[in-house]
Amino acid sequence: MAFRFGSDIHRSWVLPLLVVALAIMFPGQLGSQTQDEWEWAQEAYVSTVNALLPMEYGGRYYVLYRATYSSTAATLENHERYFVLELQWSDDVKGGNAYFVTAHVLVPQGKSILGQIVSMHRKDAKLTAQDIQSKIRIKSFDYTEKNCPATGKAFRAFQNLKYGPPTTDLDSFAVVFDPPLYQFRVEALEGSSNIVMYDSTHPLVVWAKQTERELASCSAEHSKQNVRPGSDAFQ
Repeated sequence: MAFRFGSDIHRSWVLPLLVVALAIMFPGQLGSQTQDEWEWAQEAYVSTVNALLPMEYGGRYYVLYRATYSSTAATLENHERYFVLELQWSDDVKGGNAYFVTAHVLVPQGKSILGQIVSMHRKDAKLTAQDIQSKIRIKSFDYTEKNCPATGKAFRAFQNLKYGPPTTDLDSFAVVFDPPLYQFRVEALEGSSNIVMYDSTHPLVVWAKQTERELASCSAEHSKQNVRPGSDAFQ
């Protein structure tokens, strides 16, 4: 289990590191206001991620997964991860309902969402967070079991997962500063649940990472690809 240190605790030494990271990302462009600009970008990042990678979905039965990174890790171009596996059914089948699984995947293009925010803000400081949000480059992929069998496989694997609450065994803790934040939302017959994990070895996270790889392996030419409305970035 990885223990996440709160950002307020180490803020005094993290921000200087972020300034160094920015210097690497944007050599020759840094001014005296770098720290203020970075704090602005951090705030914009939270609202943008929640708007573009929401933790709620419109379906009734689904598993949603989102992985985001601390500001320190995101500057290293680690992309955010997001997918939804949804159980749906069709009434047009003889003899009763036919159940099938679909997948909705969102993938930041080029840089991570935070990287895009910082880049656009440095090019034009007059842009508001809302302006930048509308320009974030994200591509969406929609799969069914027909064009991506991994969707059904992953959903069934989730149904068979055995996992409990995060461990409270202090002897098993590994101290990791600012690990990725793994979030899950599950809507099922019995109710709904929201789960937040920091441990990359937890069965839920291992399943999500495996699902990521399998969905990514589905050929783009056999899937429906969409550009997020309002973005002109995918030409």
